[in-house]
Amino acid sequence: MDIFIRSIPTPPIFIRSTASKMLFLRSPTVATETIFRQEGRQGAAGPPGFAFNNIAPTELTGNKNNYSIGITTAATKARISSAGSVNITGISGGIDGYLLMLVNVGTENITLTGNDGASLAANQFNALYDPFALLSPGGTVTMIYDTNIWREF
Repeated sequence: MDIFIRSIPTPPIFIRSTASKMLFLRSPTVATETIFRQEGRQGAAGPPGFAFNNIAPTELTGNKNNYSIGITTAATKARISSAGSVNITGISGGIDGYLLMLVNVGTENITLTGNDGASLAANQFNALYDPFALLSPGGTVTMIYDTNIWREF
């Protein structure tokens, strides 16, 4: 699933439509909407946009606090794996409006713990429940960095 972005107004407001598999991006300062389609780019005639930058960090060997995953672009997809079941308490490098998709390509569970004080507040996952996400093998989670914390997307 690639998500293509035409433009990102500031400040962004996201509205999800699960029935149509679209995400609308609205801004009070910009009159237009940006549409994210789960099916990918709308066609050759559409605007160029951009896709997730794919990265593959080294295999996790233990729990990670303030995990430096290597976020370098506004949309990053990280294919992660672990040697055993591990917890990630936070991810460093978040910038307001950046998207991060984690894909568990390994054979062990990876848990993202919510509001965990083992990581700096700015690196934590905002969660009404804990865990924030349990990534079983093949599982994915997409999140957005919102001002000062990671939120589920």
